[in-house]
Amino acid sequence: METTTVERAEQKLIRVVGRKEIIALTINGIVGGAIFILPATVATILGIAGPLAFFCAGLLSVFIVLCFAELGGRYDRTGGAYLYASEAFGGVGAFLIGWFYFLARIDFNRSFNQCLHRVHQLTFMNCIPLCANNHPGLY
Repeated sequence: METTTVERAEQKLIRVVGRKEIIALTINGIVGGAIFILPATVATILGIAGPLAFFCAGLLSVFIVLCFAELGGRYDRTGGAYLYASEAFGGVGAFLIGWFYFLARIDFNRSFNQCLHRVHQLTFMNCIPLCANNHPGLY
């Protein structure tokens, strides 16, 4: 039986996402995440200081994005926060960061689904009396 050796060229990470794209993705995540529910909640709690709170949260997000952009420029491999933690803290730190990131994504999806459910309640349940009668526990 004859064996052949196939040499593979070393694959490099192609950098197609630039600074403008990263900023646009971050703004999309901030604005698109809870645009239907969050402003009303913030306005109820903070009143006129609500826009200032959004500005401060956006400013803090910019610093986090800049840290990730700096770290992303240092590595030619994929992996995100897991890769950065494994280089800085070793295997245990990377394991914890990976799980925390995973759990944060699950919590985000849960809270986003609750927001969508609340929008559904506010939009359709008040418009269609039949739905409100079939779901008395929602009010």
